[in-house]
Amino acid sequence: MSLSINEMYRLCGFKPTSGNHLCRIVFYFITMNLCNAALFSQIERYSDVDITIPEVALMDIEPNTGSITLSVNAPTEAGSPPSGSSNTSKWINYTSAIAPTTSSRSIQAEISNGSVPSGLVLRVEPSADAGGGGGSMGSSAGTVTLSGSPRNIITGIQGCYTGNGSGNGHRLRYTLRITDYGQLNNSDSGGTVEITFTIIDN
Repeated sequence: MSLSINEMYRLCGFKPTSGNHLCRIVFYFITMNLCNAALFSQIERYSDVDITIPEVALMDIEPNTGSITLSVNAPTEAGSPPSGSSNTSKWINYTSAIAPTTSSRSIQAEISNGSVPSGLVLRVEPSADAGGGGGSMGSSAGTVTLSGSPRNIITGIQGCYTGNGSGNGHRLRYTLRITDYGQLNNSDSGGTVEITFTIIDN
């Protein structure tokens, strides 16, 4: 509600005349101080909130049970070559939150136990991410020949998650390829090769 200066005079018992200049000044002074008091009555308080983001590096192979079988396939016609085989039943999932000193992460693969028979090579090729998660996913390094030394198969992983389980992350294509038919020997059949996957900081 707003009051005119004459109304404020009447409330204070003054008769509004041209000579009440002093009263007018007093009312202005009171009004200004009331405004200032209203402004300074707004008191602010503060509360600090600490926010922490943990460093995360999790990775697994899905489904996480059972092994895969790759074999050299015999031809059905005389004179035709034997052929290798492939398998795409496994997926690689990961969750990553990197430290400020880490530019990105990579996933490496290596043969950690057993050996590939002579005349053959074992390769793995991750697909592009299936899109079931979020963040900055890694990129496939393409087809990589596995050996006893770690090789990057996925690079450029930053803060992200792929989603969990088969159908999420990167599908792994394992391929058994013949490189030397002269070295193929049935006595090498039946061996098991163990492959180790590791997520590392770059």
